[in-house]
Amino acid sequence: DFDFLLKTRMPGDSWESCINKDRLTNKLEMLRLVYEELIERTREYAGKPEIKIITHTYDLAIPSMVGFKLFNAAPLGKSWMGPFLSDKGIKDPMEQQQIVKHILGKFREMLLEIQTKFPDRFYVVDTWGSVKNDQWLNEIHPTPEGFKAVAERMAAKLRELWEPR
Repeated sequence: DFDFLLKTRMPGDSWESCINKDRLTNKLEMLRLVYEELIERTREYAGKPEIKIITHTYDLAIPSMVGFKLFNAAPLGKSWMGPFLSDKGIKDPMEQQQIVKHILGKFREMLLEIQTKFPDRFYVVDTWGSVKNDQWLNEIHPTPEGFKAVAERMAAKLRELWEPR
């Protein structure tokens, strides 16, 4: 839905004005409801009242025109953000990153709000800043080193939650 969240850039527009804020708000509300239903369904049907759900905030992906390649060889499609940003007239890489940061920042805020609503059940690991700029395989997939950095933050949270104190 990334393209649906963008507006075509007009002369004089800032990067912020290229985000359809109403659509972003609606999408985030839909996602919030899905997460909350998942939490409630887990509570209702998992058979383990102590079950915990752990998620993460993603990281600040860098828009590009490089799509996913299976085993780094066979192209399987175009990229997820770069072409849409370019098609909407948003060509400056720094502005593209600002848009991604804004959208993912709102997603991050939404997750953290859910965490406060469901303490001791829903945990958000803040993975912003885990993946270095040179650790991106493409727009949304880190390299093995990048995945390791994210996994280390997730593992730290798991240890915190389950290791005896």
